[in-house]
Amino acid sequence: MGCANAKLGSSKFGSSKFGDAKFGNAKFRDAKFRDAKLGDAKFGNAKFRDAKLGDAKFGSSKFGDAKFRDAKFRDAKFGSSKFGDAKFGNAKFRNAKFGSSKFGDAKFRNAKFRDAKFRDAKLGNAKFRDAKFRDAKFRNAKLGDAKFRDAKFRDAKFGSSKFGDAKLGDAKFRDAKFGNAKFRDAKFGSSKFGDAKLGDAKFGNAKFRDAKFGNAKFGSSKFRDAKFRDAKLGNAKFRDAKFGNAKFRDAKFGSSKLGNAKFGDAKFRDAKFRDAKLGNAKLGDAKFRDAKLGNAKFRDAKLGNAKFRDAKFRNAKLGDAKFGSSKFRDAKFGNAKFTNC
Repeated sequence: MGCANAKLGSSKFGSSKFGDAKFGNAKFRDAKFRDAKLGDAKFGNAKFRDAKLGDAKFGSSKFGDAKFRDAKFRDAKFGSSKFGDAKFGNAKFRNAKFGSSKFGDAKFRNAKFRDAKFRDAKLGNAKFRDAKFRDAKFRNAKLGDAKFRDAKFRDAKFGSSKFGDAKLGDAKFRDAKFGNAKFRDAKFGSSKFGDAKLGDAKFGNAKFRDAKFGNAKFGSSKFRDAKFRDAKLGNAKFRDAKFGNAKFRDAKFGSSKLGNAKFGDAKFRDAKFRDAKLGNAKLGDAKFRDAKLGNAKFRDAKLGNAKFRDAKFRNAKLGDAKFGSSKFRDAKFGNAKFTNC
């Protein structure tokens, strides 16, 4: 079945079956495809502006350069579809299932994904600028080189997703759950993590420039070699997180709780720990240059062999902190308390 240049605006396709249909340059403005089965259809350069594709089943469809501006995909199933260079500007996906779909270079600018499921999907080099993901599930998804500039993730669940070289500049992760997700080499730009739960996620070599972690919970996440420049971590809870060899430049820890976090070999330059609670954190071999630790509470922190250059401890409570063979160069301890009295 071929629909090269057909115009099927406002048509209703009910439970039609399209098998291996080719849609070429067809135009489906305002068309309704409820329950349609599109099997191995090829959409070429077809246009589906304002089309409604509720419950449609796309099987192994190929989307080529198709345009789905303002299209609505409710309960749609995309199986093993290939999105090629398709454009889904402002499209709405509610409860859509993307199965093992391959997103290629598709563009989803300002698209809205509510309750969408991306299990095992490969997002390739897709672009999701300003996209909104609410309650989306990405379990086992591979985000490759996908770009999420200004995207918003609310209550999203990332399970065992792999983010590879994904770029998440300015993305917002409110209440997101990262489970066992892997973000190696990912770039988070000015992302906002709000009340995110980072679980056992792995962020090796990830870059967090200007990122805001608000009330984020770091659980047992791993940030080896990660870079935090101008990051804001006020009120964050670090629990058992691991930051081996991580670099923190101008990072602000505000009233964060470092719990049992491990910062071995971490480097803190111009970092601010005002009112931070270092609890039982392990900072052995860490390097603090120009760090400000005013009013910080060290309690049972372990700082053996740490190096403090020009650090300021004004009003800090050092209590039972263990400094082992630490080195202090030009440090200032104005009004600091070295006892638990």
